[in-house]
Amino acid sequence: MRGEVKDVDAGPGVIVGDAIHNLRAALDLMASDLVRINGNNPEGVYFPFSKNQAELPHAIKSKRFDRAGQDAVDLLVAIAPYNGGNDA
Repeated sequence: MRGEVKDVDAGPGVIVGDAIHNLRAALDLMASDLVRINGNNPEGVYFPFSKNQAELPHAIKSKRFDRAGQDAVDLLVAIAPYNGGNDA
């Protein structure tokens, strides 16, 4: 019947998606806090990910993570947040 709403089983996919979103949000908040601790404006700061190692410096700059200071950037590079980097 038209206009009838059926129950939708959210299932594990929705739960996993929500968990991933929450983890990503936590990384963004951490990045903002690192910038704030470093005495800089945290507006528009996000945790940078990139497609590969070569694009990571651009991601760091475009997500404004460089405002967190060189120590934070060095640690981020060691984490290797890109495909083929530290996939764990």
